[in-house]
Amino acid sequence: MAHATNLNIRLDDELKKEAEHLFTDIGLSMTAAITLFLKQSVSYGGIPFKIRRRNGFYNQ
Repeated sequence: MAHATNLNIRLDDELKKEAEHLFTDIGLSMTAAITLFLKQSVSYGGIPFKIRRRNGFYNQ
């Protein structure tokens, strides 16, 4: 693996708790899950899933 770096993000407390619970249930750390997302994004050449608008605004 190349030199590791830190990534700081801001997100809703409840979202973080729910995501950590989900990832723990499937055997992943938050770091591993985010790394998988980033690798898939790079491999796919964009966001690896469809993003839709809801009620005229992008989901947050």
